[in-house]
Amino acid sequence: MNKTIENKLLHFFTSGNIYEDFAEARVKKTAKFRRVIRACFYIHCAAAAISIALAAAMHAGAGIIAVSVCEVLLTALAFLAVGDMILLKNLLYCGDIIFAAAMFVTGALSDIKTPFFTVGAISVVTALCALASFFAANFKIFLEDFSPLCLRREHYTLLPNFNSEQSENIPDMPDEPKIVLPPAKTEMQELADRLKEILCKPKTETKTETEYSENRIQEQPQPQTEVLQ
Repeated sequence: MNKTIENKLLHFFTSGNIYEDFAEARVKKTAKFRRVIRACFYIHCAAAAISIALAAAMHAGAGIIAVSVCEVLLTALAFLAVGDMILLKNLLYCGDIIFAAAMFVTGALSDIKTPFFTVGAISVVTALCALASFFAANFKIFLEDFSPLCLRREHYTLLPNFNSEQSENIPDMPDEPKIVLPPAKTEMQELADRLKEILCKPKTETKTETEYSENRIQEQPQPQTEVLQ
């Protein structure tokens, strides 16, 4: 899920009781999503009844049976999709789209176009409702599974009369490090810096190679020679 959508879903207002206010806001939001899911189911039921009645009233012929069977199956699928099974919700809006396309194609090929086009248009509306139910279910599941221990400062807004001491337990998200680049130097500045390094470089006494070799010879132990008498 998009990070921006997650922050909007989690955002709530608090006066200092972070976890209690989050729990209360979550209950209200999940209740709204449940109402959306139920409303989409009722729309499916009403759309099925209207589609069957239109097909029968406009004398769609054998199309009445096809429309009735398809609408009953889609209504049963909508009833099963009221729960939190995302797979059924995917099947529901896909089924609505396929049924709407079939009605438009049938209306284009049939002599009686109006009932099939009307049923197809109703199916497009039910497909949009099924898609809304799909997103509402995903949002509801996300909120219900979210742990209050994962709350961050960006997830809530403190009201003016809040107690700041009660919000100290909520960790803030670390800020991204800001890299400040030094201003670019001109060629004259670089030349001046190099000249400064050469002139200000401390002088150190170094031994020449000859002195170093002489010192090495002096440090070596002298061989002892026997005096012949």
